[in-house]
Amino acid sequence: MIPTSMECTNTQESTNQKRKRVTIVKLSKLLSVVAACLIADMVQYFVDAKLEFDPSYIYQDVNHAIQHAHQSGLVHRGILSDPDRYLVKNGQLLRFLKMLREKGKNLFLLTNSPFTLWMEGCVLCWRSLKGNTSFCIDVPFLDSLGERESWRELFDVVIAKANKPNFYSSEHPFRFVMYFGDHLFSDLRGPSKAGWRTAAIIQELESEIQIQNEDSYRFEQAWELGSVGFLA
Repeated sequence: MIPTSMECTNTQESTNQKRKRVTIVKLSKLLSVVAACLIADMVQYFVDAKLEFDPSYIYQDVNHAIQHAHQSGLVHRGILSDPDRYLVKNGQLLRFLKMLREKGKNLFLLTNSPFTLWMEGCVLCWRSLKGNTSFCIDVPFLDSLGERESWRELFDVVIAKANKPNFYSSEHPFRFVMYFGDHLFSDLRGPSKAGWRTAAIIQELESEIQIQNEDSYRFEQAWELGSVGFLA
């Protein structure tokens, strides 16, 4: 979280103006790391130059720039121009999705992005998951059974430009849904209010979970708890 306004006290002002309320903005998604870095660089520039500035304007400018990059398609085109650099391969994803379908689950994709741009990214990821050494869009491939497959065969429904989180307040809501997402508000809070079960994708916890499941970590925890109990 970052402050977007400064707290100040002035004895010359009236009681209502003595204290300016501090506003806090939550950076609650993976893309927020980019925003935080940009904000930090801009703040550092003004500090080094000894220039006065209003933190709220810095946040607004960075936020508007990021929104423009997304809405104009600059981000999508940049990623698709060099997919090996930006798209992370995960060989377990395809196996996981196929397992769900074999268990009789109906799968869907829900995104705010335009379908045409988003579909290109899915095709690239799909072909990489199928075993290509790199993301390639002009080379057809066959699966292990020799049958050509499409990424869309993994999903029963694909919804683009969904206008989340307003999508969840539809007059015809879905029922009995398990929804995976990485955004605390549009992917978790909104679906939860609609009665969906949600699962958060938090990459930062992966290494922590591995550490906490190691025997050495558990031994140290047991030893520390035992020591505390003995001293008490």
